[in-house]
Amino acid sequence: SGVVVVGSGVVVVGLGVIVVDSGVVVVGSGVVVVGSRVVVVGSGVVVVGSGVVVVGSSVIVVGSGVVVVVSGVVVVGSRVVVVGSGIVVVGSGVVVVGSSVIVVGSGVVVVVSGVVVVGSRVVVVGSGIVVVGSGVVVVGSGVVVVGSGVVVVGSGVVIVVSGVVVVGSGVVVVGSGVVVVGSGVVIVVSGVVVVGSGVVIV
Repeated sequence: SGVVVVGSGVVVVGLGVIVVDSGVVVVGSGVVVVGSRVVVVGSGVVVVGSGVVVVGSSVIVVGSGVVVVVSGVVVVGSRVVVVGSGIVVVGSGVVVVGSSVIVVGSGVVVVVSGVVVVGSRVVVVGSGIVVVGSGVVVVGSGVVVVGSGVVVVGSGVVIVVSGVVVVGSGVVVVGSGVVVVGSGVVIVVSGVVVVGSGVVIV
């Protein structure tokens, strides 16, 4: 009892586990995995595809290379590693350490507490400091940065990068069919809807 095998190479062992269609795995307490080549090990540990490792309790993984950690940390992109609380490492040479961190796309790092970083090889020091690309430094509370389709406005942060929108504490990410909204999480990817603790898959 409690053992479900669905399709080719999908094995789920344990109670409170739902497997829907091929490659869709939903595991009970706060952990949702959607996509192929998915391995779930233990409580709160999710490994997805090539080079993506997530370690945390309330983890949502959607598709290949998309990692969302509900407690203020959002990571979207390939070759992403999230280790511990508030530490995010993205791509080559970009390291962000902080509690409320949002990462969207490759090389785009947004830290909600007044710090915004857009571009690769970026260093951010202190609160309210924005560094963008080469030689551009903006220091102030109501910060607006416009370049290569990127808009950042003050504390209620709005970022638009190739269909990706991030808005303040109630986080909305729209890109490649992915929508994440605040604590009541809604994810829409190819007919898959996940809503908060009460999980609905269609």
